[in-house]
Amino acid sequence: MPSSRLPGHLADHAVNRSRSVALVGPDRELTYGELSGLAERYAADLAALGVTPDRPVCVPAHKSVETVALLIACFTAGTSVLVPSSGLGPEALRTVCAQARCSHVLTADPGGRPVAAAVDGPAPEGFEPVDPRRTEVVFTTSGSTGTPKVVPVPESAFDRFAEWATVTAPVREEDLTMAEPTAAPDGWGARARIGVVVPHADVGPESEMQALAPRDVVVHGSRVHFGAMRAGGVMDPKIPHAPVRAFVEPPHVDTAVELLAAAPLDVIAFGFTSSAYVLGAAGEKDLFDRPAGYARGLPVTGTAKAAVAGFEAPGARRVAIVDPSWFDDDLSGLGARYFAEHGFEVVRHGPCGLPSDQELITPEALAQWVRTEVAAAGPDAVLVAGNGIRAVVRRPAPVSPLWDEPAVG
Repeated sequence: MPSSRLPGHLADHAVNRSRSVALVGPDRELTYGELSGLAERYAADLAALGVTPDRPVCVPAHKSVETVALLIACFTAGTSVLVPSSGLGPEALRTVCAQARCSHVLTADPGGRPVAAAVDGPAPEGFEPVDPRRTEVVFTTSGSTGTPKVVPVPESAFDRFAEWATVTAPVREEDLTMAEPTAAPDGWGARARIGVVVPHADVGPESEMQALAPRDVVVHGSRVHFGAMRAGGVMDPKIPHAPVRAFVEPPHVDTAVELLAAAPLDVIAFGFTSSAYVLGAAGEKDLFDRPAGYARGLPVTGTAKAAVAGFEAPGARRVAIVDPSWFDDDLSGLGARYFAEHGFEVVRHGPCGLPSDQELITPEALAQWVRTEVAAAGPDAVLVAGNGIRAVVRRPAPVSPLWDEPAVG
């Protein structure tokens, strides 16, 4: 529970129960000693980043052990923390940060360093400054009736809840608590709609994109024939380059974009990485400019372009590219050249060493291969390229990111 006493209790456990498990994630556990050490490393960097107790910071609620350690570091520094949903859009995030008068947005680097982005802009009227002497945590409303609004929760409220939960109505090991999830909206009730152009026989891109999206964002697909794929999603062990280029040539891809754009969408994306590889950075730009006339004014993007933005957001410069097993070395080399053209240092690239079959590549095996084969190169970020490669786990309970190493897209 958020409390000024929490850092002291954790320090005691780090001494007396150092090897006992404190946090359990889907693929990582931290003992009290490890959690205390990680929180201390984060706390040591907060002052250097300009974080002070007189202004709150924002820590989006990513479901990861690193985020918990970062929150403890903020409590240790005496800083109030705004904890919004990690699925909040950029504009809504800026709004709630302004309401709370946050100085920074902080995220947790698994390597033991917090990543900070300064928050600029005047505070809106009607929101009082957060008093760090009374308030450890600031939550937000859901935003279901408009823009989310901040809700400071005083430490005393958490203390009263903790007393209720441990004394008045304690939860025992044999108790089971269940919550009925809210139903996902249909297409008309969605907050945002994404159109994606995918190969005709693939089943991965739409489903993985939907798994990653918030519940009120829906994905709609349009299909284009891909000559390297056969019925049932079957491909050769290595795909030839000619069908890759043909996939993005008119008229079929333009028709697919035009049909998608007839629906009330917000953006259209190409779920096809290798086209950017064979076209290069300049050719990809021409590709997105051409169907703009068919897209009815909607923005058009693609996997590699999104990866560039994903690398740039946290300031990653040294990157590793993990390509599907069905890419040959030449195609993977074109991918490395694509990202080099965008100014990145590609420290490792190549097809992953897993079976060249979409059904046989599991997210768990892929994650282990990345840890074993890629981490040693020391990248700032890792891209798992190729929309057909299975890289997303959808579990019934909230989970942290699949990889403990640098950001994976």
